[in-house]
Amino acid sequence: SHKMVGPGSYSEEKNMSSNERSNDEASSPEQEPGAKRQKQSVESDLICPITHELPLDPVHAEDGSMYERHAIENYFVTTTKSEGKVKSPVKGVMIGT
Repeated sequence: SHKMVGPGSYSEEKNMSSNERSNDEASSPEQEPGAKRQKQSVESDLICPITHELPLDPVHAEDGSMYERHAIENYFVTTTKSEGKVKSPVKGVMIGT
């Protein structure tokens, strides 16, 4: 003897494949608190503070910031030096050339 199952007796989730559930969960607009802020922080760390673009030839300076090579080299040339150092355009600390 077989039992007949009526419409709606299974939830939609049971009818979805595990792949469909995974895709649905991955596309959820909810994010961990601070995840968006962290992403923005990482993105801003990658942007040259002089050109405001992603560097094609990135270099790290003594102040810990990343710059486009030609932009920071030009900054060193056009900025007044004190004992061979200039003030960082980001942190205001003295950095070497």
